[in-house]
Amino acid sequence: MPEQWCSEFIQDLQISYEFLLGSAIVLVVLGVLNVFLGYPIFRVVLCIFAGLAGGTASYVFAFAAFGGDIAASLIVAVTVGLLSVIALYKLYLMSVFLAGGALGWFLSYTVMEFVGLDNVPLVITISGVVCGLIALMSQKFAIILATSLFGAVYTTLGVAQLVGHGIDPKELAEDPGNVVDWSNPDAKVIIMAVCVVVLALGGILVQYKITSTKKRKHEIRGRRDEGDKSQVIPADESED
Repeated sequence: MPEQWCSEFIQDLQISYEFLLGSAIVLVVLGVLNVFLGYPIFRVVLCIFAGLAGGTASYVFAFAAFGGDIAASLIVAVTVGLLSVIALYKLYLMSVFLAGGALGWFLSYTVMEFVGLDNVPLVITISGVVCGLIALMSQKFAIILATSLFGAVYTTLGVAQLVGHGIDPKELAEDPGNVVDWSNPDAKVIIMAVCVVVLALGGILVQYKITSTKKRKHEIRGRRDEGDKSQVIPADESED
C-alpha cells in the first residue's frame, strides 16, 4: 500500500530527467563538502539537509492533503523546511543524535537488503536509536563517520545520474521500492558500492587530518599566548 501510494505520487509529480540532473548537481556539491569537510561544517550542512528533508516530506503530505494544490504545498514545504533548519541549528546534540541515528538506520537497512532479509521496522528503529546514543558519547568519531559515508553516497549517486547511469524516472514511478535490487546487484551497483567505500574512507582520513592539524595549531597558539603573558612585566616592578 505505501509503495502504491508513493508510485502514484511520483507519477503525479511527473519527475523529469532535467529535475533529476539538477538534483544530481546539488547532491554532488553537498556530497563532496560532506565527505571532506563534514566535521568542520557539520551544523551548516546538516541544517541544509534538514531543510531539504523537512520541506520535501511536508510537500509530499501537503500535496496529498490539499488534493494536488501545488501553491499550498509549496507554502507548507517552505515553512516546515525553515523550521527544521532553525530547530537543528539550535539543538546541536539533537543534530548529533539524528546523524548517528541516520547512520544506524542506513547500515541496518542496507545489510538487510543485501542479505535478502525482509525489512523489519523495529530492528531498523532500534539500530538507529542505539547508533544515535553512541554518537552522543563519541561525537567527533560519529560525525566524521556519518558525514563521510553519507557524503560518499550522495556524491556517487549524483555522479552516476550525471553520466547517465542513475535513476530512470519511469522505473522510479513504476516501482519506487525496488529501484535497486540489493539481493542480486548488477555490475553497476557493485561499482557504485566500491566507489562509496573508497570515497568514504578517503573522507575519514582527510577529516581526521584536518581536525588534528587545527587542534595542533590551536595548542601551539595557546602555548605561545601563555609565553607572551609570562614575559609581561608588572607595572609596579617596571617603576622600581
